Amino acid sequence: MTVLNLTEVVNNYNRALRELKTAMGERFKAELKTAFKAVFAEYPNVTRLEWTQYTPYFNDGDICVFGVNEVEIWDDTVGKDDEVGVYVCWGEGRQRYPMIADLADNLSRADTLLLEMFGDHCRITVTPEGIDVEEYEHD
Repeated sequence: MTVLNLTEVVNNYNRALRELKTAMGERFKAELKTAFKAVFAEYPNVTRLEWTQYTPYFNDGDICVFGVNEVEIWDDTVGKDDEVGVYVCWGEGRQRYPMIADLADNLSRADTLLLEMFGDHCRITVTPEGIDVEEYEHD
């Protein structure tokens, strides 16, 4: 094997990886929009879903790794103050909103896709009208 053959293999690998990431990213975006639409149809009292995603600045000496945090549900029928949503990943939230719990489970496993789609250090707010991404400051 010569260096030229190795170059070709590396180039083909990188091209195929880019193509696969692009195709899967587009499919993920389309499926995510479909999932959000289904969630708001299933739970008409839910006014928004929200989560933060970021790479921590410090992690007690461990490697700082990008992550997607818990999904908050804002439901007009649930008594709460204006600053706190209902976390779907905990007890009653999982039972009351099983479709959103399933969505949240999938989001928690889609770090790379969500990083590419929305970016780092941000809060994502999803409403029936669309998706809003804003910068998020964290410790």
